[in-house]
Amino acid sequence: MTYFVARKKDFEPNVSLPMESSILKVFASEVSEEVASDAVQIYGGMGYMREVSVSRFYRDVKLGTIGGGTSEIQRSIISASYGGYEPYRKIIQSELIEDKIKETPIGELMRSLGVLIQTVGENPERKKDKSLSLDLRIY
Repeated sequence: MTYFVARKKDFEPNVSLPMESSILKVFASEVSEEVASDAVQIYGGMGYMREVSVSRFYRDVKLGTIGGGTSEIQRSIISASYGGYEPYRKIIQSELIEDKIKETPIGELMRSLGVLIQTVGENPERKKDKSLSLDLRIY
């Protein structure tokens, strides 16, 4: 999707892509936060110490979900832009149903994208523990 947005901006510099940009921001910021959190867990108690650079990474990536519009705001933008994407969800479902690409990495990505498109309008105030695992699986 990053390449799609970059290519679209290359050919149409004045085009506005709020939904695509928001999807990319939510994905990148939440995945990087999850990875940094895992790194801190791997280091254990030392993960919080300044001697280990992991603690700084963890602090820095936390800003990604807050700065430049929180993840909840980005989800609201996605939800507001969602209307025209129903046909894409149907195409994705038909491709998966026809079993052409079901067990491939692209099939997994398309299945996740279909779930994302189907659930973008959900309330962002849902419980964090459910939300994070679902959202990361979606992306």
